[in-house]
Amino acid sequence: MKKRNNTLRKLTLIIIAIILLPALFFTAHEINSLNKNEKMVEEIYKQQMETLLFAINQYVFSYFESSFQKIDEILIRTEKENLDDAFRQYFSKSNPVTMVTVYTPNLRRQLSFSESENDALSALFEQELPRYLAQNRNKIEQLIKLKNQGYRKIENFPISVFPKIENDHFVLLYVYNTGGDTRLVALLVNNARTFSNVIEPKMREISGDQFEIGIYSKSGKYARFASGQAPVGGLAISKEVWVFPEYVFGIHFKGQSIAQITESRFRQSLALIIFLDLFLLAGGWFILHNIRREVRLAQLKSDFVSNVSHELRTPLSLIRMYAETLEMGRVNDENKKREYYKNISQESERLTHLINNILNFSRMESGKKEYQFEKIELNSLVKSVCDIYKDHAEANGFEYLLDFPEKELTILADKTAIGEALINLIDNAIKYSLDKKKIAIKTGKENQSVFVEVQDWGMGIAAENHKKIFENFFREASGPVHNTKGSGLGLSLVKHIVDAHDGIIKVKSSPGKGSAFKLVFPLKES
Repeated sequence: MKKRNNTLRKLTLIIIAIILLPALFFTAHEINSLNKNEKMVEEIYKQQMETLLFAINQYVFSYFESSFQKIDEILIRTEKENLDDAFRQYFSKSNPVTMVTVYTPNLRRQLSFSESENDALSALFEQELPRYLAQNRNKIEQLIKLKNQGYRKIENFPISVFPKIENDHFVLLYVYNTGGDTRLVALLVNNARTFSNVIEPKMREISGDQFEIGIYSKSGKYARFASGQAPVGGLAISKEVWVFPEYVFGIHFKGQSIAQITESRFRQSLALIIFLDLFLLAGGWFILHNIRREVRLAQLKSDFVSNVSHELRTPLSLIRMYAETLEMGRVNDENKKREYYKNISQESERLTHLINNILNFSRMESGKKEYQFEKIELNSLVKSVCDIYKDHAEANGFEYLLDFPEKELTILADKTAIGEALINLIDNAIKYSLDKKKIAIKTGKENQSVFVEVQDWGMGIAAENHKKIFENFFREASGPVHNTKGSGLGLSLVKHIVDAHDGIIKVKSSPGKGSAFKLVFPLKES
């Protein structure tokens, strides 16, 4: 008892050293690093907001890119005499593009189409634009050069560069090639339509319940937000609008600022650390409690072994004593001999009873399985298992390659056990495969035996471990196999099942080339 108490005291100190001291260190370390973590979180939030702004910028750019493609299609595929009708259908009250003009590289106007034929703005646009383009010849040459290299660049400039035109439009310029001819296409775009029909609906969609997104001009003349009003506290991040850089997108959290969010996260993290500490203390107490119980159980088992040894020793001693007495001829009375024989028989029965009790206890402890043998058709069983496991395999991106050359393969087996063995092999193939996600399952005959083979193209097994893999709990100590989660019991269970069916397991495997497990069973003729 004293020795057991010393053991418990040592275990208590070990538990304190293993759990409580690291917990205290962890708490101190985590509290010290929380500020750094929250700064990182703040950066993550900013990156998230930048991603949203990138998304809306990309959307606006893609919208006008599709407009360019539509205009290209009209210019390329429509006969010249039908262009007016085609562009009349293209223009609409919701379309931000109100005018399309085509120029040759030397700035000679070739075609011009407007939403309104008598529009003074369109006339001024046609009058002023060539003059502006002539002053920016280098930009045009750059556009043409990029187009010849397979890239389309959009040149943007506000209408304010034309003194006679009010600043409620902007111009987009791009280059297209058709039949070897290079043309400049200028689009007059209405600001109000762009904002109300293109940008604002997308801002409302992306904003959701968490963010506030807005667009405003650098001059301060225009500002519009998804919720209809500017957020309190200003915007967290701003980015230029790609298509018209004189405007800016801005984004902000609804309700809370990033600083408030990170502060809230700090408090939550601190509460979580305290909870984890309490949890570790409770876990330490639970472990210590269980260790004390296991020590007591170990003592009980030790006592049990001692008692059983004594119980076994007593009948064995009596049997030996009576047998030696009879063997040496020391008993001449027949009645006495019968009494000795009877005692030997009784002690033998007692010994048998003790041994059977021990064996039954051992079976219960080990969970030894009993098998129900019957005639089964192997192909049907394999197909059934594959069907059952199909969803799991497909969810992991695997496909089956089934090959059943024989119509019927009958064996005497436990249907459930063979199914469990196949599932273990298929599960291993899924867990230990990397890029080539295929599982080949084949059945057939070999002399007076039948077999089922499961092959994968996964990590493979080193030759020196081909026998060890069937041992309980064995797993390779290094490499990618070690990083895959598993109990190490699957193949040992397969071997136990195969052995119980008088079968054998054949393994072909090498690292990086996959594995093939063949289960061979005696053939049962129909």
